[in-house]
Amino acid sequence: MSERQTFQRMLIILGIYGAAAMTAGLVISQRRLPYAAGLILGLVMAGLWAWDIYLTSDRAVDMEPHQAELHMKKHSVLHSVIMIAGTCLAAWISFPAGLGMIIGLLGLKAAAYAQLIWYRRNNNEQKQERRE
Repeated sequence: MSERQTFQRMLIILGIYGAAAMTAGLVISQRRLPYAAGLILGLVMAGLWAWDIYLTSDRAVDMEPHQAELHMKKHSVLHSVIMIAGTCLAAWISFPAGLGMIIGLLGLKAAAYAQLIWYRRNNNEQKQERRE
């Protein structure tokens, strides 16, 4: 499986997660607009974060090990700072917006775990086919 397929599947899973989180949030939340805006912003940030991780790891493969490690650490710190600043700003504007943003950003975590499950399932099926 190529890295591009993995990235595309993560975006699909992120979209499904976003639809489920939006539906649940709109049913539960009393302040729907700030929640929806925060969730959409969080999902967009999660998608951009996944894209940057994809590009960063692709660039790091062509570097020396020490340079690659520094490159990955630098981008990791940058991601964390942007995520924390964006969430604090959204929460300062409105608590439901901040909550929606956190839930949206957690979508990247859900997409990564779902992608891992998807990969393991397909890998086990391929091993069984080879045995037969």
